[in-house]
Amino acid sequence: MPINNIVQGEIFTVRIYKRLEGQEWANSYEVQATDASSDPIISIGLLRTWLVGLERAIHLAEVFFDRITISTYQPDSRPYDPTRFVSFPIFLPGQRARSGDALTLAICLFVRRETNFGRSGKLLYRGVLQEGDVAGYRSAMLTSSITTLQNAINTAWSARPAFWRLVMASGVPTPTDVREVVNLGVSAFTTVKKLDNRYFDRAP
Repeated sequence: MPINNIVQGEIFTVRIYKRLEGQEWANSYEVQATDASSDPIISIGLLRTWLVGLERAIHLAEVFFDRITISTYQPDSRPYDPTRFVSFPIFLPGQRARSGDALTLAICLFVRRETNFGRSGKLLYRGVLQEGDVAGYRSAMLTSSITTLQNAINTAWSARPAFWRLVMASGVPTPTDVREVVNLGVSAFTTVKKLDNRYFDRAP
């Protein structure tokens, strides 16, 4: 179904694009509508406010949030159907204050998408960590930094709109496996991903 006619159970893909020092990257999410929407504009607005707020809460202040895109799970049709994709500018910075030197963008915060069944998923966030967050072999996260970031995520998670739930969806062209994400958990270890890794640089 198109974005302007949201039905119960419909799954959408959301991407949030960020920039820093000439680099651009995006994080992707799948979300599911818990009910049909009588006003898709309001429903989409609640979704983008929530996810952008969640990401801004953990990203360093010099990270620039450029735009958010929301699209139907099924790839855009041919010919082009404008009701299956929408893009909104953000133009806001991250909200995490920096107290020391930032780590390279290749070093990512690893957040687990926890589910009730099956393997957890991954969220890898660039532009979050600074030298005071890590120590030791494999850049292990300090307990204090884990607590700070987890508290920020928990606060944002508690504000998620009832109309939407975060999920992990797979299957082509329509989702055949959908699992609800019940929590986001900060890992004790960072993950290194080169800047041109396809995990981030997916076409909108």
